[in-house]
Amino acid sequence: MYAQPRVRLRDFFVKSSLDENYINGIFDLRIELKNHTNHKTKHSVTYEIFDDAGKNIASETKSVEIIDTTGTLNFKATIPSVKAWSFITYYERCFR
Repeated sequence: MYAQPRVRLRDFFVKSSLDENYINGIFDLRIELKNHTNHKTKHSVTYEIFDDAGKNIASETKSVEIIDTTGTLNFKATIPSVKAWSFITYYERCFR
């Protein structure tokens, strides 16, 4: 048995790619919230991305009003001059 918050993160989907010049990073995040209450609720979600030095390179906060049982938020960001990654040279990034 376990307990969950009445409104919780149901799922999230992250898509990352490069622009047409392979210089800037394209970040796409979709978040689904699940409402287990029987009434309309409003919540805020924040994401942050940090580079390998711990510097915040992207962040945003959005609010959603969940009228029935599920709410969805979409975030998009362009990360300028993103460092190239390979299995030989990799850069750690933190997403939260």
